[in-house]
Amino acid sequence: MGVRMRDDPENRRFNTWKEIAGFFGRDERTVKRWEIERRLPVRRLPHGSRSTVYAYERDLEAWLDGGGARGDESADPKLTHPPAPAVAKEQQSPAWHRYLIPMVAAFLCGMAIGLVLRPFAVSQSPAGLAVNAPTRTQ
Repeated sequence: MGVRMRDDPENRRFNTWKEIAGFFGRDERTVKRWEIERRLPVRRLPHGSRSTVYAYERDLEAWLDGGGARGDESADPKLTHPPAPAVAKEQQSPAWHRYLIPMVAAFLCGMAIGLVLRPFAVSQSPAGLAVNAPTRTQ
């Protein structure tokens, strides 16, 4: 399940969300939510857009003993890291914003089509023919 550390054979290391979830007997989504909401002591190796997660068995057991799974704030803060930043409610864009870009794009496309087709419409109209037609003198 986990990889044993060389310096402490009794403290297993869980290297994936699946292994961490298996330790708790829960779903991966649940332990990911616990990381954010309940400060589950998960560590990350920073690289690229997706960092590798890992956790130590003793940290997870201490988190459980401290009431972390129940949502108590009595978990040891030295074993946890700050929660991932969440987007505040006031920073979220209003619902009409998701329609603004498509509406502006449709308007600009309509204007471009109108500008492209305008010369054809003027030259084929009766007024356009009269203006553009040469005058005959007899």
